[in-house]
Amino acid sequence: MAFPVTIAGELTCPHSGVRTLATTEAKLTVGKKAVVLFADAAATAAPYAGCSFPQGGPPKPCQTTSPAAAPNPGLAGKLTVGSAPVLLDSLRATTENPPFTPPSDPTKTVAVAAGQDKLTAS
Repeated sequence: MAFPVTIAGELTCPHSGVRTLATTEAKLTVGKKAVVLFADAAATAAPYAGCSFPQGGPPKPCQTTSPAAAPNPGLAGKLTVGSAPVLLDSLRATTENPPFTPPSDPTKTVAVAAGQDKLTAS
């Protein structure tokens, strides 16, 4: 079981940058915070605040979140909002910048904090 991610959660890139979350559909809430849809994780490019990835000079912060191909454990199989699956904290995703140290799972360089610990889903 995993925790559905709410707008109180966040994504962290492999260079310690943090991205806050938003959702296009606020019909489901946990602790008065809207649950984020799986599609919202990658919907828009938004900078990871504090990311210090250097690319041949000044830092070029991570901006994109790219979920790994299906089956992705961050895609809820049963919990949906308006028939769209919600985002789970078990998401496997990367950014456009590689990590400084190769991870054991190259499809998961983004860490996910759910923003809640009351509801679990699969």
